[in-house]
Amino acid sequence: MLFHFELHDAGWATVFFAQGAASHELPFSYLRDSPRDMIEAVVRLLRGSAEERVTFMQEPGEVVLQMRRLAGDLIHLKLFEGEDWGMADVAGGEPVFRHKLPLARLPGIVEAEFGRMLRESSPADYQARWGFAFPAQPLEEMRARLR
Repeated sequence: MLFHFELHDAGWATVFFAQGAASHELPFSYLRDSPRDMIEAVVRLLRGSAEERVTFMQEPGEVVLQMRRLAGDLIHLKLFEGEDWGMADVAGGEPVFRHKLPLARLPGIVEAEFGRMLRESSPADYQARWGFAFPAQPLEEMRARLR
């Protein structure tokens, strides 16, 4: 699975999910610190959480990433879009992207993407472009759980 964050200027970013022919790219804003939320959600899954959600705020609209634990330590990722805030129908809507993968693979995918971001820019540049500090502490906790 491909997972990619691209920071833009003035508090905007894009996240890209892809697996095989299925992909989804979405812009989102700094109204929520979704990159940090993503790492923290993965850490909670590693601690045993059955389901986590990460909201990517748009202006207007939102996309919610649902990560649900399945039997055999699989994680089912689903992206749901809503035309306005609070309107992504996670309970009954049709996801715009879905993929299943072993829980053991998810932290490595997320860690690799944030590691790439650190190699390509500094934490100060990240904060200047995103508006929030680089999520170093949750990233380190996730890395510790990978060891």
